[in-house]
Amino acid sequence: MTESRNFAGKVQQVFRTLRRKYPKPECPDYEEPADAVVFAVISEHTTEQQSEHAMRKVKEHFIDLNDLRVSRPEEIVEALGADSGVSVQSAASLTIILKAIFEKYNMVTLTDIKKLGKKQIRDIISQLPEMSAFVIDYCMLTAYKAHAIPLTAKMFEYLKAERIVGPGMEPQQVSQMLARQIPASQGYTFYAVLRKEAERPPAKKDKKSEKGVKSKKGKK
Repeated sequence: MTESRNFAGKVQQVFRTLRRKYPKPECPDYEEPADAVVFAVISEHTTEQQSEHAMRKVKEHFIDLNDLRVSRPEEIVEALGADSGVSVQSAASLTIILKAIFEKYNMVTLTDIKKLGKKQIRDIISQLPEMSAFVIDYCMLTAYKAHAIPLTAKMFEYLKAERIVGPGMEPQQVSQMLARQIPASQGYTFYAVLRKEAERPPAKKDKKSEKGVKSKKGKK
């Protein structure tokens, strides 16, 4: 499918707006790509703020990724806390992925494949069980410095609400279309500012204006 000029124009417009609205984000530097996988699994169904808090808890509670690998999903959720937003299902996916990495490399690491080409790396991590499109794209973007635009459900819903995404389109399709519009050098910035906007709490209504509306209704 060829993107219309309308789609390209809307993407560039929203990017310009959000870059002015938010400070330039710093792309995390994952020396160990498996750490990016852990963050992505936690982050996919929570907010970025919750994810960062959860990652701090992971580092405090678990000795290393191997310790995390052998933990029960219920243990992980309990360690992260109820406010982390991490479900037992997400924790289960996390342990399944870490176990698969261990079985493949005899340790929980994805550093050895850094020397391979980006396409080959994507093929390898895509074959790991429980790796969603978001987790793959986030890992490729941050840990392997590849051209990718990860999309959470909230980000996708925001794009639909802003009418940038048409009906019937799928998140992975949109992610690929966005990658064709956003330069590789701007990939993380686009992802980060779009995510911040998508996760921004709705504006609170002005109580004074609400009272004014009520008083007007009462006079009728």
